[in-house]
Parts: sequence; structure tokens; C-alpha cells
Amino acid sequence: MSKRAISAAYAVAAATTTLLVGAAPAIAVDDKSNVRKGEIHTAAPTISKRLAGSDRFETSVAVSKAEYPDGASVVYVASGVSFPDALTLGPVAALQQGPLLLTHPAYVPAAVFAEIKRLRPQKIVIAGGTDTISAAVEKDLKPFATVVKRIGGSNRYATSRQLVEASFTEPVKSVYLATGADFPDALSAGAAAAHASGPLVLIDGNAPALDTATSALLRTLRPESITIAGGPAVVSDGIVRQAKTLAATVKRVSGDDRFETSAALAGAWSGTIAHAYVASGTDFPDALVGSAAAGRRGEPMYVSYLSCTPSALAGSFRTHITSTATVIGGEQSISRNVFESECSFAP
Repeated sequence: MSKRAISAAYAVAAATTTLLVGAAPAIAVDDKSNVRKGEIHTAAPTISKRLAGSDRFETSVAVSKAEYPDGASVVYVASGVSFPDALTLGPVAALQQGPLLLTHPAYVPAAVFAEIKRLRPQKIVIAGGTDTISAAVEKDLKPFATVVKRIGGSNRYATSRQLVEASFTEPVKSVYLATGADFPDALSAGAAAAHASGPLVLIDGNAPALDTATSALLRTLRPESITIAGGPAVVSDGIVRQAKTLAATVKRVSGDDRFETSAALAGAWSGTIAHAYVASGTDFPDALVGSAAAGRRGEPMYVSYLSCTPSALAGSFRTHITSTATVIGGEQSISRNVFESECSFAP
């Protein structure tokens, strides 16, 4: 099976996974049959920490507790069921020094309520309109902060722009662009954008050019460089050509699949990366909150298979001499032995 066929199988399986029971189980791929027998990473990181809960909501709480033990002045709340409105939040939360917590669209899980109470924020920002997170959730959050603000546009791209405009009020050196149609590229790109102290803007990658509103935002931000996450299949060459009129340096960072793109985005870091974050590349919730944490720490967010390390990631670990990793999610998402064997799929 080709890498592209495997990636397609992952996308189909992920789309049909029930979203409310925590991080998705592994895609129906026989990892063992694709492991290079007896091949152990010569520079594989060790799992220094695992941040996980009984479901995606509690996992977001576990990450928040680890990253913000003394509380936070701002908390970002996003849907744990739908990814588009939340993808931009990694660099935003990193810049504003606030955790990203996931909620059910219709109610706030008890564990999330308890965590918000512990954090004692002055401000809560809800990402997305009432079709993503209900008015009832907004009402229930009001007693927990002086300011409860909703940022949501007419669609995922408008929401992304509004989130960026609310936080990045000065010109920036770097902007990352990623498709809003799927999540893997944006999750790794979010951490890279935060590392560059810039935003991640979602775009309609299938369009022949950037829409007027996004072009206007980029002119306001005045970046010196624009990085496009993903290949021509997810972001058109026309968008790349237009981006070249908006920044002095424009580059596309991509691979044959989500795992290769994730590894390629780690190229934003030079030299040794002592520590990184790793989450499942087959569903979004764990990697979403991981991206915000990685962005805050200025470290990469890799996405991986369940029980073996994609070859591209293994290569990136060796290049950057990565010694430890924080895994986001339980063992049903990323196994304890994930770094012991390298996945090898026929091209």
C-alpha cells in the first residue's frame, strides 16, 4: 500500500470514529506488519511524561494542570468534537499564556469546570459560534471570569482571522498558513508558528487564491516570511504564488503524508531539540491541546502512529538529538512502546 493510500485510509477512518469517547483508537492498520523487525531507534527519545485523562476533555485538563500549576489569567475554550474553530488557538494561547480546554458543545464537563475554577482566570475566550459551542455553555462559564468573550465568525476561516486579529495586534515576522479542511498539518504548524512568535491562519487550500479578507489580514500583519504547511494537494500553487506578493520569503513545507509533514515542520528548529511533544495523528483532540502546550514551550508538536514511529519522525528525532518527549493522550492513542520500533511502509 502506498503512503498516500495509507493516509487516505487514515482520513476515512478518523472521520467515522465516534468523537465523544476520548481520543480515537488506532486506525485499522496492522502496525506490526509494517515495523522493521529488530530495528530499534539509535536515537529514540524516551517518554518523560504522559498527560492523559479518561477522555479528551480530561486530557485537556491534565495538560492545563501540567502547564499552568499556578493558574492563568486567560483560558481558551474550544469544542472537543469539532476541530476547525480551534486549530488557530495553539499560537494564540501560547502568546497569551493561557491553557486550551475542550468542552462538549452543549455542556461543560465537570472536570473542565473544576479546572477553570482552579485556574481562576480573569478572562475566558470561547472559540467559535453558537453552532460550535452553545449559548448555554457561554452562560455557564460567566460566573468563572470577569470577562467571557466569544470569538466566532461566519465560518472556520473567519473565526481563524478573528482569533488572530484579537491577539496579534502588531506586525509579525512570520505567519504560517494551513488548510482548514483537515487538522494534521495545522496542529504541527501551530507549534512551529508559536516558535516563530507568529500566528497560524487557516485558509481554503483548494481555492486558486487567497480570499480578500485573508489577504487584507496578511497585509496588516506585514510578515517577513510566510510558511505554507502541506503540499499542493492541500494548499494550491496559486495560493503560494499570491503569498509571494505579500512577504519577502515564502516557502512550502510538506511531505507525502501527515507524518512526513509533521517532521518537516520541525525543520523550523535548528540544532538540538532536547524535548518534544507527541500525539496521535489520527484524531485531533490530544494534538490540539498538545499544540498549545508545545507552542508555549517553544517546542515541536509531532503526530505519530499508535505503536510505532513513522520513519520521518524517527529521522527528525535523530537529526535534532531529541532525548525526551511528552506524550499527550492515553495508551489507546500512543502506546508506551511507540518509540521502540520504526514504521516502514512501501513507497
